[in-house]
Amino acid sequence: SNTDYLLIYDESENGLRKVPYSSFSSAPVGLSGARALFVRNNTGTPTAVLDIVAAEILMRDDNGVLIRSGSPSGSVNITASGANGIDTGAEANSTLYYLWAIHNGTSIAFLLSTSATAPTMPNGYTYKARIGCVWNNASGDFWSFVQYDRDVSMVRQLQAIAVTFSTPNADPTSSTGYVTYLMNGSGTTPFIPGIACRV
Repeated sequence: SNTDYLLIYDESENGLRKVPYSSFSSAPVGLSGARALFVRNNTGTPTAVLDIVAAEILMRDDNGVLIRSGSPSGSVNITASGANGIDTGAEANSTLYYLWAIHNGTSIAFLLSTSATAPTMPNGYTYKARIGCVWNNASGDFWSFVQYDRDVSMVRQLQAIAVTFSTPNADPTSSTGYVTYLMNGSGTTPFIPGIACRV
């Protein structure tokens, strides 16, 4: 109870010191994340399903309390709703979806959400960790990629990324002869997700 104490010997004072139980956390608090994470397009349904496997995934609730899932594996399908599907609403084209690992205290599942910070959690799921993202193109198809931990390799896409190059010998300090092409989440064909720290 909150009236319990832990007695600690204090050598400098040559005596015991009482530390109240309420000063201790009853559960571990820390950062979420994954180790040896591997995400890729499903071989049978690559445009709608992602396969996920990892050595372990740590998820946290809104209080920062962690839960661990060892050797998790599973799939997430953008045509499904709730756990192992999309968090809310219908599938959206030309949209970046964030991949979340979620846990209900008993088992792990995966979730796709347009939110990078606060997915709509299915009933009973309180733990979460953002572990990746995928672009759903204008045709409603996932881009092809392979992710290992935080490194992502894009597979050659069916649609071309059109870039207009500068004219020969153009002045690099001038905007004349150049076309700006945004390859992040604000571009028409985002290649680099907004959560990337390095390209």
